[in-house]
Amino acid sequence: MVQEQQLRSEQQLDRLNDDRTAQVDHIGYCARRVRRIRKSLGFTHIHKSVPKHPAKFNQRKIVFDVVSEERYLQVAVFDAERNWSYAMQLKQEAGEDVHSRKRFHMANKLRKAVRHTSNLEAIVKMCDRVCCH
Repeated sequence: MVQEQQLRSEQQLDRLNDDRTAQVDHIGYCARRVRRIRKSLGFTHIHKSVPKHPAKFNQRKIVFDVVSEERYLQVAVFDAERNWSYAMQLKQEAGEDVHSRKRFHMANKLRKAVRHTSNLEAIVKMCDRVCCH
């Protein structure tokens, strides 16, 4: 009887670890996919060197004027997916603790996911207006 309970608890832990590993793998997959797409488009972020700042970072955002093919939209989709997946991982790790810092981190990741999807929605609506009229 005790051995059965021990075996069940070990199996549950294995499933939980598999779920966590799958989630982390998915986050990594999305990040690698974004990098690969950006690189193939020649749309990577710029690390410009200026005299007072040896590595000045200039973020390249996806806006309507830049979008010339669907891969630009895929970047926004994968960015949103990555942030959402990371937020779900943080939610699972935080558990029931309302005052956990992971909750705040999760809220920020969800905010970023919403920002990416809102940006994507705005671009698609503009594309529809331009293409349909």
